[in-house]
Amino acid sequence: MIWITGCGGKQTLARAAARKELDVEVIEAELAKLAEQPIEKDWRSAPLAEIIDHIIVRYHDRHREQLPELILQATKVERVHADKPSVPKGLTKYLTMLHEELSSHMMKEEQILFPMIKQGMGSQAMGPISVMESEHDEAGELLEVIKHTTNNVTPPPEALHHLESDV
Repeated sequence: MIWITGCGGKQTLARAAARKELDVEVIEAELAKLAEQPIEKDWRSAPLAEIIDHIIVRYHDRHREQLPELILQATKVERVHADKPSVPKGLTKYLTMLHEELSSHMMKEEQILFPMIKQGMGSQAMGPISVMESEHDEAGELLEVIKHTTNNVTPPPEALHHLESDV
């Protein structure tokens, strides 16, 4: 049995797939293909400090860089194309909410949780960890709203026309 953890996790793969109306056998086949590929880095055996540094560089720094730009772009799209029914109305609001939530979350991880873990106090970090897990779930819910608002992050057909005319 495969268990899913992370945003909205702690459930079986079958349950997660059913909730999203996905075929669990297709997902398992894709996972099997991934398992056959060489692992770039086996994070299971990496020191915790290295994992933490990777999380900060790979995810936190990227979110800090990319989310403000996404918010600017969403603001522009909603303003310029407000009259079009296919415009993802509310996207700016949801991205701003996500940015605020993640900024607060990442600060807590970097200032409280990660230093505790790096100092070998992981067993005393259960309180902060449960808070972080709850915040991951909340961010996951916001991502679901964003996916719904953007039709699973699919540009409307006329967006391609505008892009081609700009090029």
